[in-house]
Amino acid sequence: MKLKKALALICALASVGVFTACGSDSSSTADSSSSSEAETTTEATTTEETSAAETTTTAAEPETAAIDENAITFDIPSLYTAEPMNDDGAAPTTVEVVSLNGDNKLRVHVDREDETKDFLVPKVLIHLPELIGVDKTGEIDHFSVDFTCISRGPFIGDDGTEMSVVGNFLGTLGGNIASEKVKDDDGNLVQNDWAQNDFSFNDWENAVTNWHFETSAPLLPTNNYAANDEGVNLLIMRWGQPNAVDFYIDNLTIYDHDGKSIPIIYDAEANTVDVIEDDGKPYEVGGAADAGSTESTAEESEDSSAAESSEADSTEAAESSEE
Repeated sequence: MKLKKALALICALASVGVFTACGSDSSSTADSSSSSEAETTTEATTTEETSAAETTTTAAEPETAAIDENAITFDIPSLYTAEPMNDDGAAPTTVEVVSLNGDNKLRVHVDREDETKDFLVPKVLIHLPELIGVDKTGEIDHFSVDFTCISRGPFIGDDGTEMSVVGNFLGTLGGNIASEKVKDDDGNLVQNDWAQNDFSFNDWENAVTNWHFETSAPLLPTNNYAANDEGVNLLIMRWGQPNAVDFYIDNLTIYDHDGKSIPIIYDAEANTVDVIEDDGKPYEVGGAADAGSTESTAEESEDSSAAESSEADSTEAAESSEE
């Protein structure tokens, strides 16, 4: 009997110990759960704050303008109707598609014959009806274009200092917006035959510079491109300057009155031209002017090598005779 009571007492004590242990584990689990929730909340808050900070940083970075799907990029090597205009005020000009640092552009190079005179005005004529269709000419409102300028010769300052800089880049995007002036029944002019939008850039520190230019709408509400006019065009001109600078045209885009780009229908594939590699190297102070094409450099190098070989042969022959 005493043994049974002793066993019962031991069992009772053991049960109390189990319940105490269970209570202790439950409390620990709850504390752990609370701790995990706190950590999760902290992590979530930190993540949200970090994401917000990253979003702010990203938003603050300058965005690169996307190239319009209807822009003329010259990736298909074609002149896209562009040609040099050779009127009395135009400089002798070469217009060709080049690969500049792996990117095709339309290079405009002035063929300067007299180094003592300032350049005349290079003029590039682009026939618009062939690009977008004559039925779309009346929808033309404005243009945008990317320019690159590279110094190819020295600019001499007033104090005689020689610099390799782009300098002034001034000109206009003009257009023969109607084949002839249009007047109403009373003889009042309602449609001019010319409109232009001037650009004005300069860089007196660098020998290579890029600019983006977007024209405004024509100067007067009535100065719009005439509808179904086969004679309308775009004329890109740069005013004359005293130093040799090649300029390049890229991403030329034509917009309608709603600000939407007009698709190009011109068959560039059927009118491809050879692409000329352009080394992109500007003029170096104290060096020789670069015409912009590596072809001429290669030809000069070949001529030089041939001359050197001929001279070497002559020397060897003379030494052989002496022996």
